[in-house]
Amino acid sequence: MNRKLGKVTVVLILLFFISGCVSIKSRFEEQLPVKPGSDIQINITTDIPLNKARVYSQKGQIIEKSYIDRNDVFCSVLMNSLQKENGPKLSLLPGKFRVTQVRFSNDDHYAPRIFASSKWVYDPPSNVNYKTELRLQLAEQSEVRALMCVRQIDAYGNHYPRLADFKKALGALVEFK
Repeated sequence: MNRKLGKVTVVLILLFFISGCVSIKSRFEEQLPVKPGSDIQINITTDIPLNKARVYSQKGQIIEKSYIDRNDVFCSVLMNSLQKENGPKLSLLPGKFRVTQVRFSNDDHYAPRIFASSKWVYDPPSNVNYKTELRLQLAEQSEVRALMCVRQIDAYGNHYPRLADFKKALGALVEFK
């Protein structure tokens, strides 16, 4: 009888532990600008430049890559292919896109090598970029892959771009529902 009671107690403790872990949010869940399955309205009409696969936005305006202020949040819409000289014209048109996936990444992978040669000099980058990528889907615009926003680690902390950052960089170009 005691052995059976001991097994039941262990099972109940495991169930309480597992149910408690299920309700714990990941540290990134709070940073999601939108959840997968959400819809966003893109209000941009633009052609993709030659030999490029994306258009950039900062402070609510479409800008060229060379005009990006890397000390501020900026976003880009990424296409599935490059605009080629003799290829079909790639354009981004207004539409209601479904967010299928949210990804976080950063370039904080510059740790020194343990077995580096004596000639190798450790020179970390002057900044670390944090990127939030929203994978997009719209049947009528299958060439559109993702909406990405990037910010650097700064005095405000090392967090991935949040909804407020997306809105700051995109302005009225994108509406989050």
